[in-house]
Amino acid sequence: MTLPTIRDELQTGWPDLLQLLDQRDGAALLIPKLAASTDPKSQEHVWDLCAQFYSSANRHHEALSIYCALYAELLKLQEAIDPKFADGARIHKGTPLVRIADEHAYLRHAVLSKRYVMLTMCEDAIAYAGKIPPETTGSYYRLVWHHGLSPDQLTRYASLAYTLWRGNENESRFPEWILPQLDQEWMTEYPTVQEAATYVANTTYIKRLLSQMGNGDGMALERLAHYVLSCVPGFRARMRTRSHSTDYDVICANEGPSLDFRSELGRYFLCECKDWEKPADVTSVVKFASVLRSAKCCFGLLFSKNGITGENNQAYAERELLKIFQHDNLTILVVSNSDLDQIAKGTNFLALLRTKYEISRLDLPKA
Repeated sequence: MTLPTIRDELQTGWPDLLQLLDQRDGAALLIPKLAASTDPKSQEHVWDLCAQFYSSANRHHEALSIYCALYAELLKLQEAIDPKFADGARIHKGTPLVRIADEHAYLRHAVLSKRYVMLTMCEDAIAYAGKIPPETTGSYYRLVWHHGLSPDQLTRYASLAYTLWRGNENESRFPEWILPQLDQEWMTEYPTVQEAATYVANTTYIKRLLSQMGNGDGMALERLAHYVLSCVPGFRARMRTRSHSTDYDVICANEGPSLDFRSELGRYFLCECKDWEKPADVTSVVKFASVLRSAKCCFGLLFSKNGITGENNQAYAERELLKIFQHDNLTILVVSNSDLDQIAKGTNFLALLRTKYEISRLDLPKA
């Protein structure tokens, strides 16, 4: 759609929005005005027009902000507009997801673009009962012709996504819940230089997982650790994997060109998750360090709901982390609930991780 066509349609139906589009901070002003609609689902077209206005002018970050806001509004509607939504009803969210994928493609974000098309595929698979019709969906030709998936692969993924939805219609309202349960054969792109420091996550989904922690099985924290890692371009995460001798909560592979601190993390690293009401102690730290040594990893992440003992006075488990680093050159960073709360508010997890790594690596004081 061309800019003149978009302008004409907006002038006819929504002239007040067209005035905002021409302002320098128009996207920031538009989002709350669009979100004020009582039903964003019925207003998808006008959201799309506004975002396409910016996309057609090569202002892709502004277009992305609108599509991401639409996705967040649809999730909010899905969760809260009616009590029956809490029991598994869903809203189709394919439009913002496929548009987000397109905007990342324009920005040369190869990994993120494919990830969002795969999320779109999960939505389409549910809408079309396990099939992806080539003529009526946006995910088919993007995955097959743009990203190189075979039709057989796409058929298999669609069938599995639909089966997962049928098995848990409540959680699978989030395509982010479905996608990690597919295999990883679709992950063939490496991050580009343009997207290396980009971090995009669904904060609504993160908040949902945070609300599920503390139920006793530890699954919510493992899903959360897996999700925040998988949102980093170049991090390929696997959850609940067992070797011949050890259960790994999350395994993460560091792939593609490393231009920053990630070059020091090694090819693989491991994550341990402790959804405990008390801080993780020295024994937990020592045991995790042993697992890392056995796997020949030089880096690990300890996701601990309440942190570790001795954090405020360089004692106990905190002191043990320092000794492990000095003796074995093995770095373990701790991600606590307060860190996850920051990510749920939009903090860049990659930037948070970099700060933690520099504090540990260079023995800097904590802020």
